[in-house]
Amino acid sequence: MSIFQKRESPIQNIAYMGIMAAINVIAIVMMNYVLPVLFLPFALFMPLTSTVVTLLCKKRFFPIYAIATIGLCFLVSINNISDTLFYVIPSIISGFAFGMLIEYRMPSPISIFVTGLIYTGLSYASIPLIEAIYGQNMIVIVATIFGLGDYQYLYYVVPSFIFVIGLIQATVTYGLIVSQLPKIGMEKEERDIPYLYEGIGLLGSLLSLFAYFFFKEFCLFFLIFAVFFGIYEATKAGFNKEKIPLILMGISLLVFILLFALLYQYPVKPLNLVLLNILFDMFLIIGLVYNILSKRKISIE
Repeated sequence: MSIFQKRESPIQNIAYMGIMAAINVIAIVMMNYVLPVLFLPFALFMPLTSTVVTLLCKKRFFPIYAIATIGLCFLVSINNISDTLFYVIPSIISGFAFGMLIEYRMPSPISIFVTGLIYTGLSYASIPLIEAIYGQNMIVIVATIFGLGDYQYLYYVVPSFIFVIGLIQATVTYGLIVSQLPKIGMEKEERDIPYLYEGIGLLGSLLSLFAYFFFKEFCLFFLIFAVFFGIYEATKAGFNKEKIPLILMGISLLVFILLFALLYQYPVKPLNLVLLNILFDMFLIIGLVYNILSKRKISIE
């Protein structure tokens, strides 16, 4: 039987889930007892197993997979279950959510974005729980691995860092399985939701500016909204060879470089990155206007 093929019988489902659960357990063992710095590559691939199980196995068996995986990871790291709380549980849930979004034909950028949000929320929620149980600060532990344990602005970048990890996880997962989806009858086009990308990106930009003054810890987190969808608009324009948006985005980049050089000194470090909103807002507005005009042209024709 092919690796990427629907599992029909209970035995096939359970056997396949056992393999996926074992992969997660091996990852936790490696992170706990071999080389802790391996957390990053393993963390990036962890949701893949849950997504594959969601797509290929019967949904009624997924709770068995989730409980078995979490239980086994708890057992192999019984002295310190923080990795299971911080990495495994968020990855299982976000991987399941990603699989469901794919099944519902949601646009891939939205699926990746929502999955990243879910992972971020669950990981962030586990931080006070781990601190209450073990007295360990996962933020400092992870930062120390990268030599940033004493970084002055650590708590300003943590939410955005976790969010970026979640986005990369979902992007890696999608990149690995997208070519296999036709094998399970999912070759249909994704749903078209007009102007949603631009709306979320511009909303994130506004929230980022609001957070700069009132909730600085989340300023860069909301900035990622605009960056993610702004990059998507630029990439889409490039792939579709849309000359006018590309020219306007190129001009916007030149204008931004000038503005960034003039304004960089004013915002509080490291929140001066909030100035990136200028560039990606321009990308989003260009994409929005071009999409509106293109749809209007098609309707006239």
